[in-house]
Amino acid sequence: MPGYFTPGLPLVGGPNVLGAVPYPRLDGNERIPMDTAQQYAASVACTPFQIAAYAAAVLANTVTEAAGAATLNTENGLITSASQTTAAGSTYVVTLTNSQITATSTVSAAAYSGTNTGGAPVVTSIVVNSGNAVITVTNEGTTAFNGTLKVAFSVAQF
Repeated sequence: MPGYFTPGLPLVGGPNVLGAVPYPRLDGNERIPMDTAQQYAASVACTPFQIAAYAAAVLANTVTEAAGAATLNTENGLITSASQTTAAGSTYVVTLTNSQITATSTVSAAAYSGTNTGGAPVVTSIVVNSGNAVITVTNEGTTAFNGTLKVAFSVAQF
C-alpha cells in the first residue's frame, strides 16, 4: 500500500504489480520505498544498486560468535552464532562489541537460520550502549533451534 510506511511514496514494480508505479523495464534506476517504521517524517527510497551494495557490505564483514559475544568494528556486518539448541519460546543473546556504536547510535538487526532447520529466529530486542549492542533473538517457532543462526546488523548515526 503506497504511503503506509513511507509517507506518500509510491510502490515500484513491473507492469503487473498491483498498485505499483508501472515500469515496463526495471533497470536499477527506480526508487524502492524503504520502511522507516514511521520514525522519521520523510519519504525515503533507494535504488536496487544501493540495496545490493548494502547486502555486499554485510556479507563482506563477518564474525563468528563465541560464548555469546562477537567483536566486529564495521558499520554493517553478519554474525554467525555457535550451534544453538534454544527451545521454542526461549532466547539467544549475543553481545556485539563494535567501536562504531555510540550511546546514541541506532542499531538494526535481523536474524535468520544458518545451518539451523528448527524454530523461527526473530530479533526481539536491541539494547545499545557505548561500544556495544546486546541483541536478543527469540525462538518464535514450535521446535528448538538445532544449528547456527545468522544475525545481520547495521549501525547508523542520526
